[in-house]
Amino acid sequence: MPSRVNRRQLVRSIDVKILTDLIVKEVLDSGSDDQDRKIAEESESSSDDDHTTTAIARCYAADSRYLSPRQWLPKTKELVDIIFKSDDVTFKRNASMSRQAFYGIAQKIRDYKVFKNKSNLSQADPAEQLMIALDRFGFDGSGSSSWKDGAYFGVGEGTVNLYTERVMVALLSLERHTVSGDKV
Repeated sequence: MPSRVNRRQLVRSIDVKILTDLIVKEVLDSGSDDQDRKIAEESESSSDDDHTTTAIARCYAADSRYLSPRQWLPKTKELVDIIFKSDDVTFKRNASMSRQAFYGIAQKIRDYKVFKNKSNLSQADPAEQLMIALDRFGFDGSGSSSWKDGAYFGVGEGTVNLYTERVMVALLSLERHTVSGDKV
């Protein structure tokens, strides 16, 4: 799935093409002699079609959420349920912390506005979002992949990034209350 950045870059490149075509047309129209005007008039009808096609492409790129057809992949959330119901050792391997520490953090972040919405569809439980984010945090280098994490936890690739971002916002908002510069 193309990211917002890819879509934005496509729209910008189309804008540059449109502006370039307009500038070239203006330069040719302003300083051309009769012969150049005849050539320009002959090519103008095909040029208008090109401009229409370019304008349609720009509108499509700007208004579409996806630039290419989406492929549905089967997903299951059974692994998340298995992790939450597992023994303490298995839980710690997946969460990178004890069950008590995990639920302590989950309790502290659960009521943050980043986990609320005004939609009829409720968000995933903040504890589930925390579990997925912790999995992302637990890898360094190229070990973490939003696609791999999405497949592992039964959510979409973009959802993994969204959950991670929400958890980061909630955790960073806790910083001023839980982290101090005092030496122990």
